[in-house]
Amino acid sequence: MKFILLFLFILSFFYSFSFQNQNQNQNLNLKNSRFVEDFYSVSFLNDIKNIPFLNDSNFKVENFTSFDGTIYECFIPEKIGKTNTETNKETNKETKQNEITIPFIDKCFLAQSEENGWSYEVCYKKEVRQFKQVYGFIEWINSLGKFTKDEFTFKDNKIQITQYYESGTFCPEINKPRSLKVNYICLEEENYEEVSQILDTFIISIQETQTCTYEIIIASKFLCDINENTTINENLPFIEIQCFKIGNIFN
Repeated sequence: MKFILLFLFILSFFYSFSFQNQNQNQNLNLKNSRFVEDFYSVSFLNDIKNIPFLNDSNFKVENFTSFDGTIYECFIPEKIGKTNTETNKETNKETKQNEITIPFIDKCFLAQSEENGWSYEVCYKKEVRQFKQVYGFIEWINSLGKFTKDEFTFKDNKIQITQYYESGTFCPEINKPRSLKVNYICLEEENYEEVSQILDTFIISIQETQTCTYEIIIASKFLCDINENTTINENLPFIEIQCFKIGNIFN
């Protein structure tokens, strides 16, 4: 199936890391920290008194500025020995998977099918939509599903991310909602020379495998250097960083 690529919204910068706060996402630039090679999580606290290891001398203090100008003072424990507890294994695995997918966060990828005239919009970990345009106006929109889960596997020693989207627009033909599977794979540039000179990530295939059940393949340069030996090292030390707000550069 051939596709005409409509457009791809790409930001000029990718966030170094994203960390989940209780109420919102905070993005800190840790690029210059020596801890970027370790697995870690960041907790944002309202009060310095809540930091449990303040009396422990085995930590350092660094200030970081988020992309909205908020300044945080962060307490970073010194590395302890390697650990292989089940909790840390799972946390390390999840952290590394999040690191791999940073280039796709808050991105949407679009393409149009030459065969049926439908356009497709894939918004990473959010929703996939199908729509038609007539004279520049959107005539019809179907949701093909909202994100439910993802899986990380390897094929030919290359990582592949499979995402599942459920609960799309109701399909009368099968009497249930539409659903979709999205596969992110390594971009083989020799097969898409012209497009790959402009874009790092784009849709290469859209299929309706069964009535109202779809599969989309997205190829990305960002996945090509990741193999089974380099993706996840479960025995790396895990570091918990505690931060609290101390000001804003714009105030």
